[in-house]
Amino acid sequence: MGHALLFMGRLKEAADACRKAIEINPSLPEAYCYLGSTLAYEGQIAAAIMNFRRALAIKPDFAKANSNLLMLMNYSDSYSSEDIYSASRKWESVQAAVPASRRISLENSNDADRQLRVGYVSTDFCRHPVSFFFESLLRAHNKNSFRLFCYSDVSAPDETTKRLQKLADVWVNSRTMADEMLAELIRLDNIDILVDLNGHTGKKNRLCVFAEKPAPVQVTWLGYPNTTGLTSIDYRLTDAIADPPGDSDRYYAETLVRLPHSFLCYSPPDDAPAVALPPSIEAGIVTFGSFNNLTKIGETVINLWAEILHKVPGSRLLLKHYIFSQSLSMRDRYLKMFHQLGIEETRLLLLPAEATIASHLDMYRHMDIALDPFPYNGTTTTFESLWMGVPVVTLVGDRHAARVGTSILSAVDLGDLIAKDPKKYVEIAIRIADDESWRRELRMTLRKKMAQSCLCNAELFAHDVESAYREMWRRWCLGKSESAVEFTDRT
Repeated sequence: MGHALLFMGRLKEAADACRKAIEINPSLPEAYCYLGSTLAYEGQIAAAIMNFRRALAIKPDFAKANSNLLMLMNYSDSYSSEDIYSASRKWESVQAAVPASRRISLENSNDADRQLRVGYVSTDFCRHPVSFFFESLLRAHNKNSFRLFCYSDVSAPDETTKRLQKLADVWVNSRTMADEMLAELIRLDNIDILVDLNGHTGKKNRLCVFAEKPAPVQVTWLGYPNTTGLTSIDYRLTDAIADPPGDSDRYYAETLVRLPHSFLCYSPPDDAPAVALPPSIEAGIVTFGSFNNLTKIGETVINLWAEILHKVPGSRLLLKHYIFSQSLSMRDRYLKMFHQLGIEETRLLLLPAEATIASHLDMYRHMDIALDPFPYNGTTTTFESLWMGVPVVTLVGDRHAARVGTSILSAVDLGDLIAKDPKKYVEIAIRIADDESWRRELRMTLRKKMAQSCLCNAELFAHDVESAYREMWRRWCLGKSESAVEFTDRT
């Protein structure tokens, strides 16, 4: 019942049902897991993590709880990169140990220059943020040099699924396949490079398939902002801003491959509405906003945003999430948290989700300045904001999830919007709130600037990724060590 109510967005009822289940049977790990998921949706990260740990104390190999715990640690500044790395390595030993008798024998040709067979594995080949970035790569891939396989675990295919399917050379609906069966199919397909697009996300990630090592070279990218913890995954695609060379490398089980421009490439929707003038011009007051997942908007973020609202008289804050139309308790919770910080309800706009991407993007006409959450920055929301001409203020942190905003803004020469500490974050927000002429000019020029940047250059991005793949493959063919090697463009 708790799981069903959670799926429906009825969070208070879901939590009550899970607690009732625990009252009936305190040894039921699923009850703690779903309670943790419910609390995570409410932004109660510490309480959610505590419940995932309770589930694992009962059932140490509970895959869903294990991945949820790792995912949630990225949302909290209570855990260091070392903490997350250690927990991720423990995950491999508990969840992904493969007996020697089950290790797959590979017979891939070690021709370094032949056409490579690349397999992508994901639950998110649908209307999902991952596809907003994956589609640009799939569309721009060099089909002469790479044959592309997609192993799709999508539970509800949609129009995005159909588009991606047409772009792939081979499409496999793998949703009902057990991990061992999928691993064997990948081996039979002679995949040379297998790419994970989930990490510890999704209702059912496929990291245990990668643990079987069904392809000679294995890579993780895009879906998850940290190490998978799997030594069987050889590489992780990133860039030098999201993961600066040096100290960050030691917190990954994978070898980091830093792409030369950005680790992201955005596919703007064809039906994106035209950019509108800043709403402050007509309203006379500045509207800050965030369309990020509420899991990212915890108490620390709310405290800082409330400080900004206090220092910009009359300003408002716009938050948009589907849960606001389904859960009065969630609306009340956020209104109460801001009220306790002296922000009246009239200064908050809590709106439900929109039915289409176009109508969702059109809501940016009501926002003057976007505020990036931390320590887990926005990604898709930052791209959408910039595409709609809305500047984004971000706070740079000490890990990948907290540096994505810095990576994106740097690529469009908006370094002045990157704060090194919370005090500077507030100062930047106040400065651009006071500069209506700058915001107006940026609003009218930012989409063109973004379109001409590396962030929307699919051909350049595909070239960078394919060069990295080819280098990985050459290294496998030569049997070289995987440690601390620079990747060079040899195409």
